[in-house]
Amino acid sequence: MAEPRRLGKYEIISEIGRGRYGVVYRARDTTLDREVALKVLHPQLLIDPTFSERFRREARTLARLRHANIVTVYEADETAGQLYIAMELARGSSLDTAIAERGHIPWQETLALLEPMCKALDHAHRQGVVHRDLKPSNILLDAECGPLLADFGIARLVGTSSMSLTVTGGIMGTPAYIAPEVWEAGVAKAPADIYALGCIVYEMLTSNVLFVGTTPMQAMRAHDRGPQFPAQWQQGIPGGLERVLEKALAHDPENRFASAGQMVEALKQVVDKSTVQEAEVADQASPVEDRRSRTSRSQEDGARGRKKPVPTVLSLTQLFEPEMVLIPEGKFLMGSDPSKDPDAVDDEQPQQRLYLPDYYIARAPVTNAQYLAFVQRAGRKPPDRWRQGRPLKGLENHPVTNVSWHDAVAYCEWLAKVTGKRYHLPSEAEWEKAARGLDGRIYPWGDRWDAGRCNGFEAGVRLTTPVGAYSPEGDSPHDCVDMAGNVWEWTSSLHWDYPYDPMDGREDLSAGGIRVSRGGAHDDERRFMRCAFRNGYSPLGGFDRCGFRCALSS
Repeated sequence: MAEPRRLGKYEIISEIGRGRYGVVYRARDTTLDREVALKVLHPQLLIDPTFSERFRREARTLARLRHANIVTVYEADETAGQLYIAMELARGSSLDTAIAERGHIPWQETLALLEPMCKALDHAHRQGVVHRDLKPSNILLDAECGPLLADFGIARLVGTSSMSLTVTGGIMGTPAYIAPEVWEAGVAKAPADIYALGCIVYEMLTSNVLFVGTTPMQAMRAHDRGPQFPAQWQQGIPGGLERVLEKALAHDPENRFASAGQMVEALKQVVDKSTVQEAEVADQASPVEDRRSRTSRSQEDGARGRKKPVPTVLSLTQLFEPEMVLIPEGKFLMGSDPSKDPDAVDDEQPQQRLYLPDYYIARAPVTNAQYLAFVQRAGRKPPDRWRQGRPLKGLENHPVTNVSWHDAVAYCEWLAKVTGKRYHLPSEAEWEKAARGLDGRIYPWGDRWDAGRCNGFEAGVRLTTPVGAYSPEGDSPHDCVDMAGNVWEWTSSLHWDYPYDPMDGREDLSAGGIRVSRGGAHDDERRFMRCAFRNGYSPLGGFDRCGFRCALSS
């Protein structure tokens, strides 16, 4: 493939790399004046007359993956007989380059990289998208965004082409990371990505490929034999790691971890407690969580894995920085329509269609463990009801409470300072769009009330629960958790009348006045759980029902 100088509206700057499926260029979008990564696929693929249309369908699916740690697909098209995908340009090397240069990745750094990778992978799986070719070269280490997963679905797309035998040897994926069921039946579902992740963890810690072979057949036989671990691991790698890897690499996909997040939690649990420093988290669930796990949520917990707090050696930076969800630009319905919502009040009217640009919002409220880092690092006064400057044992993964509006603003400003990112307290418009999506639904999950989807008065708990305890049933359309119940969440907005106008002074952080809180708390009735309900509190209060989540400018 000769290097082009231009492809459609894209001006080629330089080549980034070559692979089995084509060439990746650094290019400039001359229309939007931004740099992109331009993947130009192998021209032989176009010999298949059906490939071009399937390529576009697959690209549309990939473009719907919006996550801070997944490479964003901008567009896919065909120009001058060449298929290409324009993607977000990562500013850094890939994980395989980092392993080659450094020899191996230390244990604590491996965990820190895995955390966002696993969240991104689980996000894709919730959308029904499987990577199918997860490997170190498809994990990009962006200097600002951290690890980015790239090339979702490309292996499946090329593997279904009539030219796949010529271009790829008929193998859907990369032999060293292919799960047994893919070798045997050509079936690649979410557990196949978990298997590949286990291979990657081993490679990060040892710099060695776990399953090797000079031919695909030799590689397949290596997978059949199962993982061959070293007699003695390098210093700094805790005991118990093999048990976690064996589960991730189980031959039967049913015996693997139910999610990537469950796997990383298991890795945290094998940490040698002697290495746990100031960010240690309690290793047992709260009584409330234990009661719930024995009742209506026992089946889900078995399938998804318990989300109980566990010991960790992650640095405080990794601990307190939240998982962020991208909310795409566009209009949404803000406020209530009394003809559709019988609980609508004047304070929520008139309903309006409001445009917001891209932004990120935290998937969950700030937890006690995350707020502890702020207290310790910034010298902030701990919330009331903490003991000796720390949250009560067993409540580390519960949302922080007893924080004033000023505390919430200060936390976001501190987080922005220590990370170099534009964190802020969300406006009530940003909060509401993340809670209800684009269809104007009444509750995060839809228009019909369901007491089993949130921690409100009717749930009977009357205390906070761990963040995400009602996920995924109670999730918003953007995968945010706890946007109904648990705690009221501060927003940046003054409690002024509608219509909402972000330019009229209501977002002035220096102004005095009542501030809006959203979402309802654990002891509130269902009408307070509606996405459009607006509560107001004095910004000076540190109420035991108030918490918050962060937002991030795109």
